[in-house]
Amino acid sequence: MATFRKLWVTSANSGSTAHSSRNRRTIGVTPDIATPIVSPRSRTPVKASKVARLKPKKKCCKSKPRCTKCPVVVHKMQKAEHHGLSEKELKKVLHRARAH
Repeated sequence: MATFRKLWVTSANSGSTAHSSRNRRTIGVTPDIATPIVSPRSRTPVKASKVARLKPKKKCCKSKPRCTKCPVVVHKMQKAEHHGLSEKELKKVLHRARAH
């Protein structure tokens, strides 16, 4: 199931604040684009096999999609790596664990 993000246009000639909902109109909806998994410091894509070796955060974020360092994601990746899955299969497990 794809989630959708609304695009808004604010009218330029309005005199009220930009945060007012009266100044916005919907011009369309776009599907959320799947973002690559990136490391928090270097912002480069992280391999699925390296996610199992990350140190998890203290608390689960419970947001969708879950972050890469979420303890739930790291634990599921550790289990998958322990079963000896290939890199391609690990990538699929990571995608399911983050629940895009």
